[in-house]
Parts: sequence; structure tokens; C-alpha cells
Amino acid sequence: MITASAPLPTRVWAYLLERFPPVAYTVLVGLFAASAFSLAARQAGTVVGLEDMSKSAAVVLLVFLHLRLMDEHKDHEADEKAYPERCLSRGVVTLPLLFRLGVIAVVIEALLAFSLSSAAAIAWSACLIFTLLMRLMKYQNLDLAQTSSTAQTFMRYREGLGSLSVGKWRPTTWY
Repeated sequence: MITASAPLPTRVWAYLLERFPPVAYTVLVGLFAASAFSLAARQAGTVVGLEDMSKSAAVVLLVFLHLRLMDEHKDHEADEKAYPERCLSRGVVTLPLLFRLGVIAVVIEALLAFSLSSAAAIAWSACLIFTLLMRLMKYQNLDLAQTSSTAQTFMRYREGLGSLSVGKWRPTTWY
């Protein structure tokens, strides 16, 4: 069993195997990227190079990783009780370490996205903004409505969406 005294790469690898299996995610993202690029190339009548496909797949893989790392912060207290055998619960990796890994992932995502094209950079930026807002809302448990006029406006907007129901269709208000 790996302990907190193991070398950093060993501890990170143990965490990844446990919570973000590299082979499974890489295959999944690779197939997703290949199918997306095949469809896009067919529609546009062009060929997408292996380098661009690889960079795009790496961005998607790293987005999934930073989402996993954000989730670890959000659920840490509950997971520590429910899953005491996990690397994070046992102290093999720590939340500050996972935060630093998340920052590294986001920086690499940005570099790759901006190296692809302005459209890729805009799409990635939108994704990052969404995940940061998601993190903010999950951490705050929507308690922002008591302290922020912006959040109060947002909550009124959210409540108003319910009145837009048409038949069985209901607007999504998960946020």
C-alpha cells in the first residue's frame, strides 16, 4: 500500500489509477476526438492533421482531469467518511497538491487550445468559465443569494425559468 512518504510521482500515479484511470480516459477521449474530427472533416470536405487531433484530444483529456480534481475538493469531507481507503482520504495526496495539479492542467489546456486556433481558444475559454462557475456555485451551495445582488438576480432568473414550461418540457435549472 502506498503511503504519504512515497515519492511524489508514485503518489500521483496511485491517485490517477484510483480516481482517473489514464488508459480508460485516454482511450475514451481518443475515440471521441477521432469520431468528432472524422465527422467534421467529412462535413467540411477536409482532412484534419494528426497533430491538431492530438492537441484537441489532450485538451479534452485535461478538462476531464481538472473537473475530477475540482470534484475532489467539493466532495472531500463526505468522501473522507464514505471512502477512507482512497488515496486522498489516507493522505497519500492532499488537496493542495491536487489544486496545483489542476492549475498545471489548466495552463497546459490553455497553451494547447491557443496553439490550435482562435476558435479553439474561445471554445476552451467558455468551457473554463463554465467549470469555474460550476465550482463557485457548488462551493457556495447557492448561499451567494444572501450576500450578492448579482446572485439574487441570478436566483430570480432561475426561478422565472420555471414559468417558461411548455407541456412536459421544463427548462433546465440545475444551476
